[in-house]
Amino acid sequence: MTIYRAATVNIPKPPPEQTAKAIQRRRELRRRREATVSISILVIEKKIIITCIKMKQCDFEGSKIKNEHI
Repeated sequence: MTIYRAATVNIPKPPPEQTAKAIQRRRELRRRREATVSISILVIEKKIIITCIKMKQCDFEGSKIKNEHI
């Protein structure tokens, strides 16, 4: 009986931050963060274009500011 107990090996569990679920959750959170940042950048760009058009300093596409002061 003691021979069998000595032959068993206890393998420790990995820390919770290294499990597959934790890695997948971190990846998903990172993707969500990047998505919110990119959405906020698009919103800011849209506001700049709208402001520029209201001030009539943009061409028809709203992409380039005219050089009226030069």
